[in-house]
Amino acid sequence: MNKKMKTSVKRLSFGFFAGMLSSAAGMGGGLIIVPYLKRAGFSQKLSQKTAVATVLPIAAVSAAFYILKGYVKPTDFLPLLPGGILGAYLGVKLLNRINETVLRILFGAFLLYGGVRLVLR
Repeated sequence: MNKKMKTSVKRLSFGFFAGMLSSAAGMGGGLIIVPYLKRAGFSQKLSQKTAVATVLPIAAVSAAFYILKGYVKPTDFLPLLPGGILGAYLGVKLLNRINETVLRILFGAFLLYGGVRLVLR
C-alpha cells in the first residue's frame, strides 16, 4: 500500500472512530481528531479549527437521527442553542488571539479535567 493510500485509510479510520465516539458517547470528535491532526503535523490552532469543521457535519447527522427517531425532543436542546451560539462566536474570536502554547496547555487541561471528572462520578 502506498503512502497516499495509507494516509487515506488512516483518515477514514479516525473519522469513523470520531463519528462513533461522538454519536454513541456524546463526546466531541475533537477528542480524537485534534491529537490525530497534531501528530499529522498540523498546528494546535489548525487542529482545533479543523476538528470543529469536521465535527459539525458528524454532530448534525447524529442529531438528525436522534430527533427523527424520537430519542431527543426539540424542547430538550433548543434552550441551549442561544448560549451555545454566542459561546461559539466568542470561542472563534478567542482562538484567533490566543497563544499557541497557551492553547495547547488549556486543551490538555480541559481533557484532563473532563477525564478525572468522568472517572470520579
